[in-house]
Amino acid sequence: MPQKYRWKIKEKISDDLETQLLYNRGLIKNEKEKKAAIKSFLYPNPKNDLFDPFKLSDLKKAAQRIIIAS
Repeated sequence: MPQKYRWKIKEKISDDLETQLLYNRGLIKNEKEKKAAIKSFLYPNPKNDLFDPFKLSDLKKAAQRIIIAS
């Protein structure tokens, strides 16, 4: 039976665990981006670093459903 899903293991770019975790999660492409990525992740700027939830499709439907369920 063929496997439907396969692990995708990224290559090792650093012996530093913190750097490797940031890379694995797609937050950095190399070690030079580490400092900025950590700052953005831990102290996000709402205008630049966070996703605007109002861009989600059917947000109003979801909010109405939550209100009905509560």
